[in-house]
Amino acid sequence: MKLISCHINRFGAISDKDFAFDRTLTGILGENGAGKSTLAAFLSAMFYGLKAVRKGGATFNDREHFRPFGGGSFGGTLLFESDAGDKYRIERIFDEKSAANDKLTVYKNDVQIPCEKPGEDLFGVDEDAFSRTVFLSADTLDPEPGQTIADRLCETVSTAPGSVPAKKAVEALDAAARKIVPARGNGELYRAQEEAQQIETELRAAQAAASALPALKDEYRKTEAETKILNACKLWASYDDLQARAQEAEKRLAATNARFANGVPDDAAITETESKIARRERLTRDAETPFAPTSRQTELAAKFEFKRPDGAALSEMESKARLIREAQAVTIPVADPQNPSPEKPKSAGWLFPVAAIGGLLFLAGLIFLILSMTVPGAILLGVGVFDLGAAAFIMIQGKVTALEKTIAITDPGGAERARRMQLDADLSALLAPYGYASPDGALAAFADLKRDLFDLAALEKEKAVAADRCAAARKQLAELDAELVAFFTEYGIDSKTEYRAAMNALLDLLRGRESASREVEKAKFFAATFAEKQGLTERPESGSADPEKLAELAERGKQLLVRIHAAEKTANEAPELEERLAAAEERVLELRGRHARLVAARDLLAQAQENLVRRYVDPVKDAFVQYADALASFLGKSVSLDPQFNLSYEEAGAMHSYRHLSDGEKTVAALCLRMALADNLYAGKEQPPLILDDPLVHLDAENLTRAVALLREVAKRRQILCLTCHPSRAV
Repeated sequence: MKLISCHINRFGAISDKDFAFDRTLTGILGENGAGKSTLAAFLSAMFYGLKAVRKGGATFNDREHFRPFGGGSFGGTLLFESDAGDKYRIERIFDEKSAANDKLTVYKNDVQIPCEKPGEDLFGVDEDAFSRTVFLSADTLDPEPGQTIADRLCETVSTAPGSVPAKKAVEALDAAARKIVPARGNGELYRAQEEAQQIETELRAAQAAASALPALKDEYRKTEAETKILNACKLWASYDDLQARAQEAEKRLAATNARFANGVPDDAAITETESKIARRERLTRDAETPFAPTSRQTELAAKFEFKRPDGAALSEMESKARLIREAQAVTIPVADPQNPSPEKPKSAGWLFPVAAIGGLLFLAGLIFLILSMTVPGAILLGVGVFDLGAAAFIMIQGKVTALEKTIAITDPGGAERARRMQLDADLSALLAPYGYASPDGALAAFADLKRDLFDLAALEKEKAVAADRCAAARKQLAELDAELVAFFTEYGIDSKTEYRAAMNALLDLLRGRESASREVEKAKFFAATFAEKQGLTERPESGSADPEKLAELAERGKQLLVRIHAAEKTANEAPELEERLAAAEERVLELRGRHARLVAARDLLAQAQENLVRRYVDPVKDAFVQYADALASFLGKSVSLDPQFNLSYEEAGAMHSYRHLSDGEKTVAALCLRMALADNLYAGKEQPPLILDDPLVHLDAENLTRAVALLREVAKRRQILCLTCHPSRAV
């Protein structure tokens, strides 16, 4: 078969492009990402289609990979000619996801023919085998040493995932057989036989235990009968102990009841007494808790201990404070800068003569008095003094008036401020004896005094209330003490002032009485119940509860029970052991049969492998011979292929393993081997072209030239497409 051409509508990165193929060797050169691998995938897809996209699939398959991003016709056309000379045209349009929605049309000599699987119909192999043999790269052209011919054929044409080479299958069968019956050591068969013997031993023991059971049970019944007689004596002894315990409880109850000759206090009396005790404790705290002033209260009491302002002093202070507040409510006038300064006051001209006359009269009066002229002297002296005083008063008053006029003009509010200062000084003088002063003025100091006096009054009131409370508490305490002492004395309890302890003692007496009463009832109930439960109706005529004998019988009975239970358990295992023994013996037989089958299968597969080698080795070697001449000219050596497809070459008269070849030589040799295998696989069928994806990447320049010559020679017999990304390897 020869590819002629193809047209790609849209496939991966390729869009609306034509490719023409030479009937012998076609070289396609392109950079990485140019679409070489895409072209190869397109050729395979035209023959075999693309797998559908699986919803939620973990792999990214070719249909998803090559689907064009921009939409459009996903697919193309392929033209080729069969070996018989018929011309075919395949047209495929791929759906984005489903293979069932693909459109496939096949034409033979321009006539449409029915065809669903062109690749399988033409080549007789499935897609996987086609890809393994037609698409070759540098990674696949590296022959693995040690593979047999069957392994190589299986590797080349197998389509089943996980296929096992023949040699490995033989080895696996042999390993499975040796696992059952190894050459040395213990295998599965030996262990199965050992298990069967162990089960058989256990079965014999179970059967022996079943035989011994009747004798053991008879001995146990005799021990039980003897134990029953001794236990009856023991039960009556226990009943007597319970009766004695009931009598002792009745004695304790009688002694307790004697303490309550005058009656038992009821719950209401107990509750009332406890309430009185609690109340007394609260009253005691009130009576014994003195008044404790705060530090400020202590400070105030000390401050006013010796000196405190009375009502008159406080009234005078309040009067001064009211005047200050009224003065502060008046607005002080401010001087007018437009008024001129006052003129200097003028003294009256007549004041000097009046003063002179007054002085003369004063001197005349003194003289008359000295001369014993008392009346005239006194009159003259008085007139002179009056005259001098009047002149001085008039002069001073004039200056004062002038000064007041000057101040009234220059400082109109000065008089008011002076008045306020005087009022503040007056109030401060009243507060000073009590130690009150403030930088904020007399009003602030007076406020401090009133606050302290208020707090002091509250202190004295609180102290008086506390004293009254203590007195009332002491009175109530005396009454409660009398009531409590009378209550506890009635029951013979010395209370004194420890009423809580007395109440606890009384409660203990009541609990003891109640406990003794319950103990009497309990002891009688236990004795009656014990007699009824144990069926004590008649005492044994003789015998005693010997503890040692009972202990001996109990131990013997216990041991017999253990032996009986062990024997029963072992005997009950007999049916299961019989089933297990049958299964183990069946397992032994099954292993023997499996071993025989594995050995037979191993020998049969080995024989089949040998037959396969005899059937296929000669045709493959014959196909390889067609390439041997070209290979020998390439290597310059005589190359041969053994029945296991291992390559060797002759040099200096001796044969050498292909492992001594260089990487490039081994690559070309592997290529020839692959072509020989492919020729054999497609013998009698259409021979597809070989598509080589840069297989010569490992070759140097000299060997590359020889390899290209080899490919051109091989291409004379079959079509080859060689894809490469570097011009140096272009063919």
